[in-house]
Amino acid sequence: MALYLLYEPASGYALFLAHGLDKIGQNTESVRNSVSDLNRFGKVVKLVAFTPFKSALDALNQCNAVSESVRNSVSDCGLAQSVEET
Repeated sequence: MALYLLYEPASGYALFLAHGLDKIGQNTESVRNSVSDLNRFGKVVKLVAFTPFKSALDALNQCNAVSESVRNSVSDCGLAQSVEET
């Protein structure tokens, strides 16, 4: 089963497909180190999709929605379609 990671930086939503990470070892020190180093990070994940925010206000609204566990436009911005294609 594929493992997708949603990352929400200030610029938009990034969807990554993780490979080389197993569920048993997800909390180990080696996995944490692999995602903290940019060179190793590129070896364990692949960028599947990126959707930028439309404005600073949109970014603020999206950030608030995520922090409040409110369903927002993540599913409407094309990221869900990217998951279906992979």
